[in-house]
Amino acid sequence: GRRSGRRLLPSAAHSAAMRDYPKSNWGFTLVWGLRASVFPRALCMAAPNAAVAFLLGHYMKFSPRDQELADNAFSVWAGFSSVLFFILFFRSNVAYNRWWEGGTLLQQTRGEWFNAYS
Repeated sequence: GRRSGRRLLPSAAHSAAMRDYPKSNWGFTLVWGLRASVFPRALCMAAPNAAVAFLLGHYMKFSPRDQELADNAFSVWAGFSSVLFFILFFRSNVAYNRWWEGGTLLQQTRGEWFNAYS
């Protein structure tokens, strides 16, 4: 912005955290770029957990009871996912219908104002 005729430059910390959106490369730099991205932080959290899970799964001996428990957990997870999908689908559908109705009413209002003006 401008203040008393001088142009203020962004601070170094602010510009380092800013993300540039180049118009070339069909957006691949946006997807794969690391500057101002959450991917490095997420990787720092996910990689150790993935390594521990892999090592535990590879070196632990499982009994038939463990397989039965895993099957039960999978059934619970499948039921939960189905209910969650059902709720999210219909909630999104209702939100989209409201958005579309609002746009239609806005265009109708615009037309009525145009007719009143002309």
